[in-house]
This record gives sequence, structure tokens and C-alpha cells, in this order.
Amino acid sequence: MTTASSSSSASAQRALGMRFLATSLAFLLLAVVIEVVLALEVATSSSTMLPLATYQALDAARVSTLVFLVGLPAILGGLGNLILPRTIGAAGLLWPGIGGLAYACYLGGGLLLLGGELGGNPDVAGVPVAALGASLAGFSGFCLGVNFVLTMHFRRAPGVSLARMPVFCWSIYGVSVFNIMLAPLMGLVITGAVLLELWESTGAAMLGIGPVLERHAAWFQSGGALYVLAVPGIGVIAEIFAVHSRRRVAGYAGIGFCSLLIAMIGSLSWLHFQLASSGSTQAIAGQAFLTLSVAVPSLVALGACAATLHRGSIRLTTPMVFALSSFVMLSFGVLAGTIPATMGSGVHLGVTAFAEAYTNYMLVGGVALALVAGLCHWWPAVTGNTVADSTGRLACVLAFVGFDLAFCAQLVAGVKGLPSGANEIGGAAAADALSGWSQLAMLGTLVGSAGLLLALAPIFQGILARTTGFANPWGAKSREWVADDADADPDAGPYEFAELEDRQ
Repeated sequence: MTTASSSSSASAQRALGMRFLATSLAFLLLAVVIEVVLALEVATSSSTMLPLATYQALDAARVSTLVFLVGLPAILGGLGNLILPRTIGAAGLLWPGIGGLAYACYLGGGLLLLGGELGGNPDVAGVPVAALGASLAGFSGFCLGVNFVLTMHFRRAPGVSLARMPVFCWSIYGVSVFNIMLAPLMGLVITGAVLLELWESTGAAMLGIGPVLERHAAWFQSGGALYVLAVPGIGVIAEIFAVHSRRRVAGYAGIGFCSLLIAMIGSLSWLHFQLASSGSTQAIAGQAFLTLSVAVPSLVALGACAATLHRGSIRLTTPMVFALSSFVMLSFGVLAGTIPATMGSGVHLGVTAFAEAYTNYMLVGGVALALVAGLCHWWPAVTGNTVADSTGRLACVLAFVGFDLAFCAQLVAGVKGLPSGANEIGGAAAADALSGWSQLAMLGTLVGSAGLLLALAPIFQGILARTTGFANPWGAKSREWVADDADADPDAGPYEFAELEDRQ
């Protein structure tokens, strides 16, 4: 009876993970389509394809989709539900029923968020629909975060200490901490907005509190989440580097600590969006320091990932080439993001295409490519199928070269003065003068998007076919890969690759 119940629970959790994954990938496709449309618009010298309001709505929908509906939901809700319990030897998550609530909030919040961004963002009881949708999506992350943290503390198999969990688990832990910190604050913001609407007749509108509260809420979510998006990406990269180079993770404890540190500092760095607005010098200096500080643990963790490859037996499989591409783009995004975070350059570059470019580096490198790498890596454990290396390598080359070309062109155009979104006031003249860079960015976006879609095609095929199975083509040693192997050593660590023990 216990075996049947356990099997039923595992099936339900797998179905939940696949629902999260399918929905987040559908949102990713929507973001890719919007990105192509925006690239075509910016590359048009006269910038007359889209009205200003339509362009701004599409741009806001693209960023919101990648930040709130793709990055964290795909890795937490998708890979987290599918993989995490097996990595720590648990039969399932501590609270299986809360997953359904999390998915309902995620789907409903996503539809409200996109509907608000694309529909003029009407108010409901004084709360913008987009803000309500983002808060619902945040509550979904809160539910998942609480479930994952409690599961990692109380459902680990005997012999699996916190210090013996795979790096991927620590990245999930760090993101879960961020979600647990974020959701209650956003709930207070929504409550405050409703109370301010009720108090409007007594002078709240005169004080101007409502717009300030709404602006800070948006800054908190997008600013903090942008940095925290690097955490699951780093966890995926470290896991793939270790398995596909047959090496233990270098700086294991450091990556786990940095995951928590990025989540904590990232949640405090939202005010760097005010660097181009009025404020005291001391406040701006403090927030610039926080924004620069969050880059330090990010680069330390990425450095540990690079050290993992040292003296390893590197195999350029599909997961590995995507992980390498994600590593390069994420590193460049973290470094580029420190430039507009400083007090001087932030005033000038923070409203140009430069800021848009480093944000794209973080979102594409830390979200899209890392997600594809993780899916290709764990897909055999979920469905028994692998993505063909020939197809995967071609897709990776197209995605990496295309997106790098696009974002580098945006960086140069931003330094030369192109505003973020060439439809801004004064942007038409700048767009005409820098049309060559804009057209180069458009070409790169088209090539990169084609590569991304080519890589995701086998994943979509497996989801639609509802394929089930198991395979371990990588020779991985962590519990999700060897749980059913009678010859596996249950006391072995997740990175015990015997063939390279003499080189450790």
C-alpha cells in the first residue's frame, strides 16, 4: 500500500513539474516573439512600425515574462519538482498539495501580468492589474520556496547531510529564500495600495504616495529578481561542469554560501534604479555600493564553476556547450551591470540601450541558455531521451553567436547615446544616426532566436508526447541518476568519479 501511495505521489509530482515546465516554455516562446518584433522595430530607421505606447507595452511584457514567468518558475517549478526530491533521496516534497496552489497562482498571475502590461494596466481596487499578477506569481514562488526549504531540511534520506547535497539543491535553496523574503513584502505593498485607494478622499492623492509605492514595488521585484536569476543558472552550470568534465565541484561550500548571499543582497538592491533620479548623495552612494556588492558573490561562484573544469575530462555534449555559453554570457552580464550601477555612469547609461543590453545578457545567459542546458542535462532522467549532439551544438552556436552579436551591438549603441527603446523622446534622431548598430542587433536577435527554438524543439516534442523513461548517458553519480542502480554506493558523494580520482 505504501509503495502504491509513493508511486502515485511521484506521478502527481512529475505531472506538476511538467505543467510548470510546459507553461514556462510557452511564456518563453512568447518572449522570443516579442523580442524579434522589438528588434525589427528598433532596426527601422524611421521607427514607425509601432506607436510609442505599443512599443513600451511590448517591452515591459517581454521583461516581465522573462523575469517573473520563465526564469524562476521553469527552474523551481519545473526542474525543482522533477529533480530535487530525487537528488536528496526523498520520496517527494513535504507538502505535495501546495504545488497545485502554486501552479494556479503562477498561471493566473502570469495571465493577469501580461494582460495588464498589454492592455493598458487598468486598476482593480486601486491596484494595477500587472502588479496584482506579479504578486500572484510571487506568491507561487513563496509556496514553492517554503516547500523546497522544508523538504531539504526534513525529508533528506539518511546519510544526505546539507553539506552533501548537490550544488543544484543549494541554488534552489538560495532562490527559495529570496522568494520567501519577497512575497510577504509584496503582500504589504498590495495591502498598502488598497488602503491608500480607500484613503484617497482624505488626501493620499495630494501626498502622491500611491505612485511612489507602485514604483518602488516594481523596482524591488525587477531589481532584486534580476540578480537572483543568476543563482539557479550558476547551480545548473556548476552541476553540468562537474558531470561533463568528471570533476568534483571546486569551491562547493563557496557556491552554496554565495547563492544565499546573492539572494540576500539582491533583495536590498532595488534602489539602484533611482541612480538617475533625485535623491541624496549618501543614499545614492549606499545603493550603488549594494549593487556593486552583489556582483562579488556572483563572480566568486562563477569563478568556482570555471575552476571545476581545470584538469577535467571535458566532453562537449549538448548540455556542456549550452552551459559554457551561459557561463560566458552570464559573466559578461554581471561585469557589464557594474558599470551603470556606479554613481557617475549610471546617470548617463542607465537610460540607454547599454542598460537594456546588460539586462538581456543576464536574462538570456542566466535564464534562457541555462534553462536549455539544464533541460538537456536532466531530460534523460525525466523521459529517457537525449537531445542529439549534432542538433544541440548547431543550436548552441546559433544562439550564442546571434545573441552575443545583438547584445554587443546594443552595448556600443548605448555608449554612443541610443536611448533604451529608440522610440523614447529624442530617440528617433539617435536611431537614424545609429541605424547600423540597430540593424546588427536585429540580425543577431533573429539568429539567436532561431537557435533557441531549435534547441527547445525536442523538449517540446517530449512534453507533448508525454514520454516517460530513464537513462544515464552522462555517467552521473548523484542520487537522481543512481537511485535505482543496485551497484551504486549509497554513501558515495554526488561527484565521485572514480576514473579521475588520481587527478583530484
